[in-house]
Amino acid sequence: MKLIFLSQIWSRRRRIGARRLECGGGGGGDYATGSPFFRDDTRLRALRFLDHMLERDNMQKSEFLKALSDMWKDFDSRVLRYKVLPPLCAELRNLVMQPVILPMVLTIAESQDKNDFELSTLPALVPVLSTASGETLLLLVKRADLIINKTGQEQLISHVLPLLVRAYDENDVRIQEEVLRRTVSLAKQLDVKVITFSHTEV
Repeated sequence: MKLIFLSQIWSRRRRIGARRLECGGGGGGDYATGSPFFRDDTRLRALRFLDHMLERDNMQKSEFLKALSDMWKDFDSRVLRYKVLPPLCAELRNLVMQPVILPMVLTIAESQDKNDFELSTLPALVPVLSTASGETLLLLVKRADLIINKTGQEQLISHVLPLLVRAYDENDVRIQEEVLRRTVSLAKQLDVKVITFSHTEV
């Protein structure tokens, strides 16, 4: 009888434990969410989405990018460079998504060296530099020092200077104030680079 009684208790404990795991209660739920496997799986799903990002509609992209804005810092530099940045740069052509994607692209670009930036990121930014207006133009002016420091003289004169000139002509007071606020520091950087380029040309 004693053995039967113990067997019944053990059986009940197993059933209760199984129900707790199914409901996510107790230690089982915490383990699942804290497991490196599940964290990695989330990143893998994010990378898969990026691989097919151009096929998604803007609503799906928007929801994904909101999640990615909190997640992308968990990726190592090589994954950011080769798996995250290229699809984001390609998506810059989407004017609807541009205000959401551009801040991420510029933030990731901070970790790039000059050569890498000019080869992989700048080509995608050039059309944006040429046509930016409103919030996009404001953001580019705010981050102009980043672009200037990573851009060669020829690209600087062709694409960055026209952006800043256009910012001066904007009617948006915020853009005017931002470009004026940065004029002194930017002028020092621009002056050195433009003079160097001019002497080289001569």
